[in-house]
Amino acid sequence: MRGAAGNCRPYRDLSINRELRRKGVTLQLLWEEYLAAHAGQPTYRYTQFVEHYRRYAQTLTDLTDASI
Repeated sequence: MRGAAGNCRPYRDLSINRELRRKGVTLQLLWEEYLAAHAGQPTYRYTQFVEHYRRYAQTLTDLTDASI
């Protein structure tokens, strides 16, 4: 994922989906962890983070639908 935040990927491939299945884990929490992990570097704002995740999640849905 590229953009204003350069090469910082706001999520690690499929791991974000596993994390979101856990009780109490939200995109807000994952974004806050992402910010802490990339302190001092350009990062995505929350709305950008969510938009990129939604696009990524849609590709997973498209792949699942294609295999049916």
